[in-house]
Amino acid sequence: MKTSILTLFTCIAICSCNAPKEKVVYTKDFLSENPKWQISNNTTNKEFEIGFEDRKEPMKISWTTAKDQTGCLRIASLTLENVNSKSQLKIENIKTSKLECAMKFDSPDTTRFETLIVSADYSTFKNIKEYTYRGPIITIMGNGESKVTKE
Repeated sequence: MKTSILTLFTCIAICSCNAPKEKVVYTKDFLSENPKWQISNNTTNKEFEIGFEDRKEPMKISWTTAKDQTGCLRIASLTLENVNSKSQLKIENIKTSKLECAMKFDSPDTTRFETLIVSADYSTFKNIKEYTYRGPIITIMGNGESKVTKE
């Protein structure tokens, strides 16, 4: 009896470790919270890497923009995906924080746009040591630009 229970738990552990991971790790629809915004149908896709020295994983971030009542380009929706389905990186507690509309510094372009900072906790194991990070990973802007915060 003990052997069969041990075998069952071993099978469950093996199956859960090899289960395919979800590609989409975060999605947010800001447009539903702001129905007066006018969707612009501009979608921006960027690939970047996060992780630790020799344990970097490719990520993809996509966002659409919309104009608010003042003409500011806002982030209407956001999707963060793990490109590698066999990633060893555990990503959780994803949060966003907005910076108010502004223009690009020292630019003749007078387009006002919102900036959104995406933060997360992520971790991975290497041998028996766990590596962890908590903080901003990428900054995206309504004008289509982005900046990786943590590489």
